[in-house]
Amino acid sequence: MTDKVIKFSPEEMHCNFTSEQKAEAEFLKELVKVLRNTDLAKLDLKGEKLEGGHREYNILVDNYEISIRRTPVYTYPKKWNRVFCFGKWMFEPGKYERYQLDITENAFSTRQSDYTHKHLSYAQPGNQLMLAGTMATDMGQFSPSQIYINNNADEFENLCTKQNEHLFDAARDLYFILDTEYELRQIAVKHHKLSALITPAERSQVRARLLEKLKGISR
Repeated sequence: MTDKVIKFSPEEMHCNFTSEQKAEAEFLKELVKVLRNTDLAKLDLKGEKLEGGHREYNILVDNYEISIRRTPVYTYPKKWNRVFCFGKWMFEPGKYERYQLDITENAFSTRQSDYTHKHLSYAQPGNQLMLAGTMATDMGQFSPSQIYINNNADEFENLCTKQNEHLFDAARDLYFILDTEYELRQIAVKHHKLSALITPAERSQVRARLLEKLKGISR
């Protein structure tokens, strides 16, 4: 790692990429482009709060699952910190900023977390289309203790130490597209002021309202 923010022009970055990295970058850019022209209200979207105000988002499209999470990075702000191996977790947009992508083609038309425990004998839960961490700069890394890695050295490097700058801009765009949609959904959630149910008659009235709601859906 260096203490200097590495900056490349788009042309320089594109020339330094392998054919696989270029394909990954183009795929992620196209994914963002498609989502920007999609009715996001129709997405099967889940959000999970993480520490420090960060979130993980997961969308399911038939049997395709897309997950992205934002995390801080573990960094050494001063040179003496590195000498004594004394670092800290930091988040600073454009500098100490990381996104983790996990995109799969699933064996079933549901999230892997919903079926892997039910089909333990199934050898392959799905196909990995992309699994990578991408950071704004090369000034930090991600601790492997924060994530399960199946003893795969290449996977470890791709998730924890590689900057993968070819994916960063599109990954950040993807995160904020889903973050905006998630926030809109939270605003739309209606708060119901509930009265205490004390008597059998009060519970009976509420049960009747529930049945009416269900009948309205079935008509």
